Amino acid sequence: MDAAETIFGPQHLVEDEKVLSFAIEHSEGDFASLSIVIKNPRIGLLAPARKTWAWLAHGSTPLFFGRLVGVPSSINQSAVTLEFIARPADYAAQKEALALTLQVLPYYDRVFLTPEAQGDSDAVLEARPELWHIDRATLAVTTSHMLVGEDGVEEFLENEVPYDSVAISIGQVPTRALTVTADVSWKQSARGSIDLGSYYFETYSGKSLIDNWPKPGDRIDGGYAVSVGYATDNYNIDGTEAASFSISWTNEQRKHQNGDTLSMSISSSIAPLRGPSIKIPLTSNSKSAEGEASVNSTWLRVPLWAVSAGLALNYEAARDRKETVSFTMRANFQPLVTLSGEEEVGTLHVGGGDVGVPLSDGSLPVGDLRNRSYFSTDRGLQSLEYLLNRARSQLMTSGRAVTVSWDCSFERAKQLSCRKNAVLHDPRLPGGQALGKIVKYSLALDGESGKPIGHVEIACSIGYGGSVLPVAGEPTYVEIGYVDDGYQFIDGEVVPLDAGDIAYTVPVDAPNDDGVHFPLTYSRAILVNATQGSADVQAAAINALAQPPVTVFSGPTGTQEQIDAIVNRSTEVPRQVEDLLKATSVWQEVKLRNLDTGPFETGYAIELTPLELPQGINLEAASAP
Repeated sequence: MDAAETIFGPQHLVEDEKVLSFAIEHSEGDFASLSIVIKNPRIGLLAPARKTWAWLAHGSTPLFFGRLVGVPSSINQSAVTLEFIARPADYAAQKEALALTLQVLPYYDRVFLTPEAQGDSDAVLEARPELWHIDRATLAVTTSHMLVGEDGVEEFLENEVPYDSVAISIGQVPTRALTVTADVSWKQSARGSIDLGSYYFETYSGKSLIDNWPKPGDRIDGGYAVSVGYATDNYNIDGTEAASFSISWTNEQRKHQNGDTLSMSISSSIAPLRGPSIKIPLTSNSKSAEGEASVNSTWLRVPLWAVSAGLALNYEAARDRKETVSFTMRANFQPLVTLSGEEEVGTLHVGGGDVGVPLSDGSLPVGDLRNRSYFSTDRGLQSLEYLLNRARSQLMTSGRAVTVSWDCSFERAKQLSCRKNAVLHDPRLPGGQALGKIVKYSLALDGESGKPIGHVEIACSIGYGGSVLPVAGEPTYVEIGYVDDGYQFIDGEVVPLDAGDIAYTVPVDAPNDDGVHFPLTYSRAILVNATQGSADVQAAAINALAQPPVTVFSGPTGTQEQIDAIVNRSTEVPRQVEDLLKATSVWQEVKLRNLDTGPFETGYAIELTPLELPQGINLEAASAP
């Protein structure tokens, strides 16, 4: 045949070669093979113009379609042996097309697959208890479950099977438990703004408050920057210049007597403040003479500032996060060993990728880079179920620990397929029967002896055939029904996988971190926002400096000691006021959560029910004597 003649029809009911004998053999996960002996045609079977594909049929039933492989043996004899393989010409394309349809969660997760593995069609079966299947006649590429045949069950009674052909064997001790660890990581990223609102201050230290108030663009430790920052001098104290005032007075109604003053002049230079202030007398020097008097006084005015301010911040966070999930899956197998510790226990570590980077299909596993956790999210649970399915597949394969084989008629063998189960009834077997997946079969016909024969081999699972049920758990957030799905927190929830043979506890969303939630709100970001100090406290301290008496001089001049006192007070009191205001200043205390923290690592220990598998054979049951 040509490679394209893949559909068997009436035109193929011919005999191109004289068949002397043949044997077809097919093992699960592999291509069927045909070994056929024909009368030597004495031609070059592998010549360039020679067709290398062939159909083999028994009557009108097609048994095999495949390609000639290798050089025929015994080419110098009257009969030659040809080897064919049922591998479709477009096998890679069929397999890849089917693999694309199987790339679905939770049986295929790109989070745990390298780019190279994502290009490997076999990766789609890592979390499925399935193998590739290629039909020996149609060459259709499908997959087949390792325990449950998709095309039904072939039943063999005791009288259909040659007595001495039945064989049972126990393979290696199955893996009873598998410990799995897996991890993922991402960069938790967030940005936004927080409005701290407006402020109003009355203070005698307003200038320092205004000068030190955060300005737009200022960086603040912890991942913040000022977007809005202003502090306004409502009375414009800092911008008011001093003005000069003078007063002259003359008493023209009286004559001078007893030394009283007939005239007086006063001049001063002060700032015309719009707000209140405290006046502190510094010095006072007076002198008088016949008919005239003069007074020289010095005062310090400390203004009360009124300051209006506002503050808003931008924040930006980039924190490294890692999550590890671990579990031990135990299979509920029938015992094959009698000594504890002889059971096989396996380990599997699955390295994950960055769930904060889009995958090749464009999806972002973590969903939102601001998220604090992954495995407790809906998408994270799918990753967890993928890991559970990988472990489940390994244990299921290992649990097919008993192999039973027997011969059958050629007609029965024609119906066999590695997509079927078979059951053999035989009182010599434990429990009287064995049920399993067909893992290998063959059918042969020898023209010399005229003996057609078939052979079948099944792998039996040694489980108990149990199942698991879900557990609803207890709500820990609000009452059931109050919020939509996804917002409720459930404690003790147990969820079965789709097959219903194992269940797991849902991980609780409790990341090991500093408790910061994004997006930030005022209450999440601001730890303290309080005004410290008060104008009343400042005023009381300032007024205390105004209590010392004013030095008054009699006569035209004062002593040197008095002069020194005037000079000292003029310089000391302003410095004392400055020091006092520093010590009793009014200021705003703002404490922010630090966003420049991490890395954070959270571990989830998942509890599982035992893996329940079908019972293909009851090793604990007796057989007939």
